Amino acid sequence: MTPRALVLLGYYFWRTLLLRWLRPRNGLAAFHESYAADKLPPVTAAERHALKAFSSCIACGMCDASFAAWPSVDRAAFHGPMDLPLSYSRGMPDYDTLGRYLAQLDRGDLVRIERLCPARIPFRDLAAFARKKAAEIEELGVAAGAIAARASGDGDGDGEGAAPRLPAPRTSPG
Repeated sequence: MTPRALVLLGYYFWRTLLLRWLRPRNGLAAFHESYAADKLPPVTAAERHALKAFSSCIACGMCDASFAAWPSVDRAAFHGPMDLPLSYSRGMPDYDTLGRYLAQLDRGDLVRIERLCPARIPFRDLAAFARKKAAEIEELGVAAGAIAARASGDGDGDGEGAAPRLPAPRTSPG
């Protein structure tokens, strides 16, 4: 390690310790500030426990086969109940896009699907969880815009900021 690198390492170490002492951060507030732009809401201990049950799908297809509302759903927005535990329970930042999917899922008998599911996926609880997190993500979206505006130096709050300056294109001789 070069002497310059050692000095920089020491400087940033002491600077970090000093800033932590002068500006202590609340855990939840720091989480919101750090992850609002990623649309990742905090998860409670009970929700973490429920996520284990939500993501235990074995992809057997029983829920798709027993979904009685196929004639009344929009197949462009809905590929089957199995998508909810397989895909959507594992990607919380995408919950704000689930509105059309959940509207189609609600046309079916979720109680019947839960009874037939060999993995005992709680579809009703999972749909309620997804709706709750989608609402939280929507709230975070407002906060994310403010954080992005602050980070980019944009004063109007839309998060767009000024366009980055790009170098002029090079032209080849001849």
